[in-house]
Amino acid sequence: MNPTLYRNLGRRARRLLAASAVATLLVGLSGCGVWQSLSVRDDSSSSVAMRAALRPQAWARSSEHPGPGFEIGYERYRAQEARTLGVGESISLSGQTVLGPDVMGQTATVRTAQVVYTHPLYPAAHFELEPFVGVTNVKVRYRAEPASSLQRPELNAARTAIVGGITPRGRLNEWLALEARFSFIPLIDSNVYGRSVELAAVITPVPSVALRVGHSQRRIGIDFDTNTSWTQLDIRARGPFATLQFEF
Repeated sequence: MNPTLYRNLGRRARRLLAASAVATLLVGLSGCGVWQSLSVRDDSSSSVAMRAALRPQAWARSSEHPGPGFEIGYERYRAQEARTLGVGESISLSGQTVLGPDVMGQTATVRTAQVVYTHPLYPAAHFELEPFVGVTNVKVRYRAEPASSLQRPELNAARTAIVGGITPRGRLNEWLALEARFSFIPLIDSNVYGRSVELAAVITPVPSVALRVGHSQRRIGIDFDTNTSWTQLDIRARGPFATLQFEF
């Protein structure tokens, strides 16, 4: 092949590759993709929960102490916070765009349902450790309410993940105990993660029913991914909580 012709073909090929790369980049930048992060912080968020534990008698180490078993739980809480959008700032949700300047009310509602295996340990008198591990389903609803617009964009997501944790507990007597419950949803992927801490007084009027009341801190991070946008939502809520717990 003629060397001059070969060089000309090489130059043309390189130009075509460069033009293709530029075109791909422009398409990617103009493909209506929206990448954004949202956060909701609420320091006065109350929560309610219900749990039921099934502990087969055959698994019990003794008649005095409950043995391992399975626990089913459900919890709901809500976090609210206002976000100020500056001039030129915008948020795109569910095909709707909120433009600043504006004050946008945010409401995030979290519902969790979980099934875990628990295994109480008794290292000392009046002191217990109860680790647990299982699966949880997290449902999040996020709603934005701009002050100067009639738009009410909303996001919904449901994720299933592994959950684990531990509960140290000190029993003062047969009907009163103090405990802390630490729970974690590990960041295995970018879909959902979380953690929570509960400090509670546990009142047990009868052996099979307990009322847990105290203060909690919770955090959930979840991603909303659609064909045109990707939004990461970080929710932090803390405040009083109450849990009704049953033992069978």
